[in-house]
Amino acid sequence: MKIFITGFQRSGTTILRDVLEKHPEVQRMFHEQAVLRYEKDQLFELESIKDSVIFTKGRKEKIVAAEDIPIDFSLENDNWGEKIPYYNLRLRKNDFNIDLVKYCARWNSYFQDDSRIIHIIRHPVDVCISNKNSGYSPNFQDPFDLWFKNVPKVVKNLERKFDNVLTIKYEDLILDSARLLEEIYAFCKLDSSSTVIEEILSGKSFYKFKNLDRTRAFNYRNLPNFDATRLLKPRKLLYFGVNYEKVLDKINQFGQLEYSM
Repeated sequence: MKIFITGFQRSGTTILRDVLEKHPEVQRMFHEQAVLRYEKDQLFELESIKDSVIFTKGRKEKIVAAEDIPIDFSLENDNWGEKIPYYNLRLRKNDFNIDLVKYCARWNSYFQDDSRIIHIIRHPVDVCISNKNSGYSPNFQDPFDLWFKNVPKVVKNLERKFDNVLTIKYEDLILDSARLLEEIYAFCKLDSSSTVIEEILSGKSFYKFKNLDRTRAFNYRNLPNFDATRLLKPRKLLYFGVNYEKVLDKINQFGQLEYSM
């Protein structure tokens, strides 16, 4: 099975990649390499590909220089994949430039019935706070606008155009990990037994899981004193005429947690 992970930046694509790569039946989940920038014949002739390696020290994450990872793309039964947390791919290699939905279409055309796509979404306020705190954005407003401009559209297009897409919520992955991993592994036709899931969740190498602050994954409707508008510029509250509550209501059809502002 060939598994593609995507989502808005800072939405949990890395931890999702980690729980998939830790599965004993998965050989490798590539890190933002856009492996399909190669033509199909070229890809299956490769013996290795450069891939960035992530390691953590305490709570800090660092991506070291890329190294060559050997893999035989010609093996039909190889379970491997890739994660790209961007909706517009911009790579200078071979002038590769493509949007996410087209990349997913290419993924499906390459791998046919052996293809799976997982789209992870996260509450926009948490996404924006994470983008700002991690230095991806100088402010809260920009990622907020981008989230509402892109995420609902991507959810709709992926669900409408492809029948091999699983849309999940970051909060479910954190708060109800065992249940969601069972769903994800079964979707990818991997062993989804409780034994495998327990070993992965309890493993010492599980990326950041034990250090995750689970209070970040909460339902804003249950916090009557929370006001997201305090974090936004008043003149932009109707960005592109977006009704934020209406958009979140549509998103709520996925997963077990109810999003609200």
